Amino acid sequence: MIPQPSDFLKASALAVCLSLCSGCGGEEASAAPTPSSTATLAPTPTPPATGFEPALPRLAAGPHLGMITGFDPLGAEQAEQAARRYQQARASGASVGRVQIDWGELETGPGQYDEAALAEAFEDPGLEGMNIVVLVTTLDSEGFTIPEHLGDEEALRDGLTLASAQVVDAFSGFLSWLGPQLRARDVWLLSIANEPLGPIEDGLANEADAATFYATAMDQWNEAVPEIGITATFTIAAPEGVPDFFEAVRSRADIVSFNYYCLTGDLQVTGRAQWEARVAQMKSDASEREIFLQELGC
Repeated sequence: MIPQPSDFLKASALAVCLSLCSGCGGEEASAAPTPSSTATLAPTPTPPATGFEPALPRLAAGPHLGMITGFDPLGAEQAEQAARRYQQARASGASVGRVQIDWGELETGPGQYDEAALAEAFEDPGLEGMNIVVLVTTLDSEGFTIPEHLGDEEALRDGLTLASAQVVDAFSGFLSWLGPQLRARDVWLLSIANEPLGPIEDGLANEADAATFYATAMDQWNEAVPEIGITATFTIAAPEGVPDFFEAVRSRADIVSFNYYCLTGDLQVTGRAQWEARVAQMKSDASEREIFLQELGC
């Protein structure tokens, strides 16, 4: 069951996360943008025939709530308000804590990783006792968040693509380092992208290359660190906008992650009927997977 929308409207500077049981389909939501790439996805391995367990063993069934602070810097008054909101959330039973950092912040050179930067990201005392979810971005809503030796926000260097062996191998090495780091910190879930539809629509990457990159990474993670869930975070337009990419991730993910804001294109708040239709569509798109809302705001 989802908390009433009015509970979320009280904290517009904060985003909220939860998991939803997704055992049923839903009505059609409004159309998503047309994908900018028509590249054909290379065949990917068939998921194991043994079936999918719809819930990670770490958490009991039902909603698990947490909060994150918005991405813009907070002034003193906003920071005080955010601190109060976190205290209220914890007192009310919040059980999910959040860490967010870019791949490019952690890999400072080929095969060189900044353990101090990762440790700093976990220093928040509010994480104590929480089920921790980590977002390490690779593609973010406006571009790449990759190490400098591979490129910048707008492009990979020297004609590389996300499917190039040099890029795939670099991320593979990074995940081999990151896995033990997150296992030692008792992390529950890792997301490795945030709204990747944006850079694909902008022509910075194409769908087939992205599907290859993320499928390879997730296969590696599922084999090496099966006790920590893995996913990538999409907008609700992604299942229609980049269907092959979305399915490559969904079929390998332990849980499906979305960002959702109850707003129209011109930033007007929508009504309850639209919220319910959107949640129903997310459940349908997630199929047998449960849903994690990385960002839920209004």
